Amino acid sequence: MKRADDVSPGAARRPMASPLPSPKSRPGYMAVGQQGQESGDTYGLELVLERLQRCLQGRLPRTEIELLLVCLRQVFENTDILYGLLLADLYYDVNQLANALSGCATDGDDSVYVGLKIVLQDIEALLERLAELAQLLLGSLQRVFCALDRSCSLYGANRVKRRLRQEGEDEEKTDILAALELAYIPDSTYYQWMQALRLLTTRFQYWQQCKQACGSFSIVFASKPLLHPLLTSIDITLNQLRETIQTLFGTVLPEFHTVPRGDDASLALHLLNLMQYVDLLLHQLNRLREAMQLMADQYTRLHNDLNRGNTVLTKP
Repeated sequence: MKRADDVSPGAARRPMASPLPSPKSRPGYMAVGQQGQESGDTYGLELVLERLQRCLQGRLPRTEIELLLVCLRQVFENTDILYGLLLADLYYDVNQLANALSGCATDGDDSVYVGLKIVLQDIEALLERLAELAQLLLGSLQRVFCALDRSCSLYGANRVKRRLRQEGEDEEKTDILAALELAYIPDSTYYQWMQALRLLTTRFQYWQQCKQACGSFSIVFASKPLLHPLLTSIDITLNQLRETIQTLFGTVLPEFHTVPRGDDASLALHLLNLMQYVDLLLHQLNRLREAMQLMADQYTRLHNDLNRGNTVLTKP
C-alpha cells in the first residue's frame, strides 16, 4: 500500500473535472466513470478499510472479510460515478429537453430523448447494483456479528496478558500493559491516517459540489403538471443518500480505527452502527430507484404524446 507521506500535496489537491461537461463530448457514460475511478487516488478508502480488516482479522474466515471489503469498495466507487458523472449528465439532458419543449423546437429530432434515455438506463442499472451490494453487505455483517459472538471468549486481552507474564512482566502491571498494547497505534501511522481522512473528505466535498452544480431537479419538474410526488422530492432523496454514504465512509468506518484488538464490546457496537446505516442506505436506494423509474416513464409518455401532437403530460 502506498504511504500517505508518499502522496504529494499537489496530487491531493489536484483540481477535479468540471461537473457539468456536455455528455456529447465524452461518449460512453459508464465507461468514462470507471476509467476515472481507476485513475483516482483510492488511498484514503484503502487505509480506512485496512483498519476494519485489522479488527476482524483472525475472527472469521478470510473469504468473509474479503467479501465485506469488496462490497464496501464497490459502494464507494459506484457512488463516485453517480454523483461525479451521471447526475450531471442527467441534469444536462433534462434541461436540454426542457429548453426544447419551452421553445417547441423538437422538429422531430429525437437526439435529446435518446441521450436522456441512455443516462436514465445507466443510473437505473447503477442504483440496482448499489441495492444488491447493500443487501450483500447486510448479510455479510450479520455473519460477522455471529462469528464475533462465537469467538469472543477465545480472543482478546487475556492472550496478551499471558504473553506478557511469560516475558517476565510484573503481575501488577500486566493488565495496564495489555490494554496499552491492544490500543496502541504507532505514531508513525498518525500522518497516514489523517492524510487518508483528508483525501476521503475531499472526495465527499466533490460529490456535494457536483450535486450543487447540477441545480435542482425539483425546479425542472415543478413546471410540469400532475407529476408524482417522488419526482418533486428527488433532490431531497439524492441529498439524503449522499449524506448517508458520506457518514458511512467518513464517520462510521473510521471509528474502527480506535477499536483495540480484543475489545469485543466496542467492535460489536460499531458493527451494529454500520448495519443500521447500510439498512438506511438500502431504503434510500429503493426510493431513488422508484423515482428514476417514474422519471423514465414520464418522459417516455411525454415523448409519445409529442409524436402524436399532444404536449400535455398525463397523470401516471
